[in-house]
Amino acid sequence: IRQASLLWRESCSVAVVADAFPVNVNLADQVSTRWIPPHGLFKENCDASFASKGKKTSLVVILRDWKGQLIDGGVSTVHISSVAQGEARAIRLACMFLQALGLSHVKVESDCNSVIDLCVSELVSPWECLAYLADIRSMGQASSYSFSWEPTIANSVTHWLASSRMHDVFTLDLISNPLMYLRNFLVFDSFVA
Repeated sequence: IRQASLLWRESCSVAVVADAFPVNVNLADQVSTRWIPPHGLFKENCDASFASKGKKTSLVVILRDWKGQLIDGGVSTVHISSVAQGEARAIRLACMFLQALGLSHVKVESDCNSVIDLCVSELVSPWECLAYLADIRSMGQASSYSFSWEPTIANSVTHWLASSRMHDVFTLDLISNPLMYLRNFLVFDSFVA
């Protein structure tokens, strides 16, 4: 009964957030912005969502296979000093997650073009991102990760999760125990891919 009550409360919370933060998906845009990985490879999407007041940030990482199926993921809430630092921390979390799983040759995607550019170049980084970007570059080089920018529409699942987590809609174990709304969102997203 306790588990059913918890699931009911989470389901109601997700319904409220789904209404408050709808994901507007134009199917034509979605199809044209999809990365279709070669057979046998993985991709990892990451995103950060920011509170309107304060420096609280939600980070989300989603690992999928070449069919678009959810393999694993993670959610974290941190405090940051800038938007760039939050996005860098999301990419760093993605790299650390891949290292913990022992994966290499994975494509890491983010919807923050400026931070992706800093991950793949030797441009001078903002001071608040220096350590995070050094970690990202080191892990990326050691494990042959590639980094690419994707428009928010192509990163819609992680974008929705990060925004929802920012409003304490679900528990941190959402990835290991996804709600029906998230499962449906992932199924739709994998069909489009």
